[in-house]
Amino acid sequence: MEKYMKILLAFFILLAGGCKKDFLDINTDPNNPSKATLALLLTHVEKAMADGMGFSGGISDITSVYMMQRSTRENPDQYGINGGSFYTYSPWNYMYSGPLQDIELMINQAEAEENVTYAGIGKICKVFLISHMVDIWGDIPFSEANKLDADNNGYPKFDKSEDIYPALFKMLSSGIADL
Repeated sequence: MEKYMKILLAFFILLAGGCKKDFLDINTDPNNPSKATLALLLTHVEKAMADGMGFSGGISDITSVYMMQRSTRENPDQYGINGGSFYTYSPWNYMYSGPLQDIELMINQAEAEENVTYAGIGKICKVFLISHMVDIWGDIPFSEANKLDADNNGYPKFDKSEDIYPALFKMLSSGIADL
């Protein structure tokens, strides 16, 4: 019996010593990366920007309704658009949760990887979107937008549009210099 115990012990020692340390590390899927490359992130940002500017819940819905209200011969208030309507809050929510958040991610990742070209493209894209948002809504969250502080402030302050434009010109110059 003692002979079998020694053989069994030797077998387990050989078995344990022969395995690699990451033998059971099966939870890392090489086909599903946890971090997107800058090229793929840029493609996603461009698509999200086009969706946010287009119809079907984009900024174009707001501007087309406003134009119709200004140029129609019928009752100008027949569409009844207000601050709580789908045409107003849908693009607002989409812009902050979609392309602007991804643009921030792209800029931060590009700067961390010291890839100034993608950082410049991200800054120019951000200027483009923010300038359209300021043109439509006026005062918007800019300096604290998409940046949760230590208190997880989900309600960033609204910056005045006259303060946003100089910051946009500075960001545009920085983006051009990066390119």
